[in-house]
Amino acid sequence: MSLEVTFLQELKQKKDQGIQVANALAEFIRAAKQSVHIAAYHFALKDEALVAPVRDALLDRASAGVEVQIGYYYEHKFKPQDFGGVTNSTGTEAFLGGLTEGTSIQLRPIRGSSLMHHKYVICDGHTPNAAVWTGSTNFTDNAWTLMENNIVRVSSPELAAYYENDFSELWRNENIAGSGAGAFDSGSVEVDGALVSVEFSPGMGVKMDHLIAEHIREAQRRIKISSMVLSSVTVLGALADAAARDQVAEFSGIYDGPETTGALKSSTSGAAQLFKTFQSRLVAKNSRKYNPKQPDGAYNYMHNKIAVCDDVVITGSFNFSRNATRNAENLLVIESPEFADKYSEYIDQLVSIYS
Repeated sequence: MSLEVTFLQELKQKKDQGIQVANALAEFIRAAKQSVHIAAYHFALKDEALVAPVRDALLDRASAGVEVQIGYYYEHKFKPQDFGGVTNSTGTEAFLGGLTEGTSIQLRPIRGSSLMHHKYVICDGHTPNAAVWTGSTNFTDNAWTLMENNIVRVSSPELAAYYENDFSELWRNENIAGSGAGAFDSGSVEVDGALVSVEFSPGMGVKMDHLIAEHIREAQRRIKISSMVLSSVTVLGALADAAARDQVAEFSGIYDGPETTGALKSSTSGAAQLFKTFQSRLVAKNSRKYNPKQPDGAYNYMHNKIAVCDDVVITGSFNFSRNATRNAENLLVIESPEFADKYSEYIDQLVSIYS
């Protein structure tokens, strides 16, 4: 069993960052012997250098008799920005439809009253070789080359079983309703010496919101934040209280300026006032504001959803917002001094870049 993380950023990024992600995803998929199950909010690549490795890996596995199923967010029923998911329309249906036409790859749109916001891949679930690819990163050019994101890869049959359960709920119902609400939608496993806990929403959404706040309140040494959106009153209250009491020696982080500002404007219950009490401790990335007239623009959001609290890392697809509790999301809590240090250093670097 193993646990690996990849950090992405717009500025001062490693050479060929996007191509490295494409190749890593392709390698991850090619390792599958029985199944590849993907739950994708946005899956639409444009640059052929990024498309080719992923396309070839999926087609290779399908031609080898591996079951390949992709459940994707059905974005036509409502505008994503109405539900706190402001992002560019990536043409997922068109991309996946063209890629899979004439193959055994199965596609299924996942509907719902809120977003199917996952970005995970499960290879060989329910086998000893099971592995999960998850984190904050969509399968798009912008996500791999212009945004701050993180990717977590976990080789663990035990953890993969939780993701397989969530995927089967989405695939069976073709809707986010009912997902994340069962006995197997929350649990903990040990991976590479770290305790890794996983939660799925919407069923566990409120619990996830409070879990983040709980870890913030329990921190004694450091709180580091890297979050696209900060509008959950629960999370904001915990951060405001930590700042007021000088709870920790290290309290810093980064957020996406336009996205958080927009979310706070539409929020109620004093979220904006809470944010102001500790805003000076964080830096903002002045990303390109979403323009509905240019849905395929080069958007460069600070897209992470990370909190480091002492030796605990919280990450996944779950934004620190009230709307996230209603979406289909996954949240990882990694209890590991080693990984907490890695994430802390990454956030410190982003703070330095955008200060």
